[in-house]
Amino acid sequence: MKKLYVVTAILILFISCKSSTEHSHAEKEDKTESLTLSGSVTNQKGIAGRINVLGYFVDPIYTGDLEPGGKFKIVLPKDFGKLTQEAFADYNRSEEAQYELNLSTAIETFPDAGDLNFVNKQARLAFAGKYYRFEVVDPSGNLAYLSPASSQDFLEFVIGKPDASPLTGHHYYFIYALEAFSIKGTDTYLSLYEDGSEESYKRTDEYQLDIQLGWNIIKYEVMELSENNLGSQNVGKSKTISVDPTQEIINWQVTD
Repeated sequence: MKKLYVVTAILILFISCKSSTEHSHAEKEDKTESLTLSGSVTNQKGIAGRINVLGYFVDPIYTGDLEPGGKFKIVLPKDFGKLTQEAFADYNRSEEAQYELNLSTAIETFPDAGDLNFVNKQARLAFAGKYYRFEVVDPSGNLAYLSPASSQDFLEFVIGKPDASPLTGHHYYFIYALEAFSIKGTDTYLSLYEDGSEESYKRTDEYQLDIQLGWNIIKYEVMELSENNLGSQNVGKSKTISVDPTQEIINWQVTD
């Protein structure tokens, strides 16, 4: 009989802790705010339509519009963490699911910063958009992307498009943090060019991230390139920093 009491007590404690944890997460998300992005694109490309704020594999959620004149407005929802988790769960339960979608952690997102002053590496993140871009769908179903980047070429390099060449530039992206975390410091190391020459180059990556609960804007910038005698180039100096959410982002453009 004592064993039954013990098992029952453990079960009640587990359910209570689980409920308390879920309630705590819900309470935290209730304290966050939505983030409104607005501006004008530098190249209209004839595209206008609804803006999807979710990523690949899940059903879209449209919370913005790109107008025919080039102006746009996007409202990133205050409960984006919950919306993302629900979208992932729906996909994971579906028959066509080929992957298991889960929220990323801070250390998974910034693995190269693991040896720096990195607080709360297991903080969970939800990313807005698709590969640092927002999908725009026009009334005919045609797709384009709204990108906060210095150029389409730079964005293609960052997302790893085949044959994309390294170049200087910057782009912004938007993360919803379910827990706060920070990364501070500079990492300098030697790396090899990928041309078979076995030549090495020095790379310096600086991080100044102070990520708060809720919406955050991050800027990634490549400031210098390294080049060898064969003309091969790689990133020589980069910086990843937090950006004030009230700061205007000026380099919005429509990309393929």
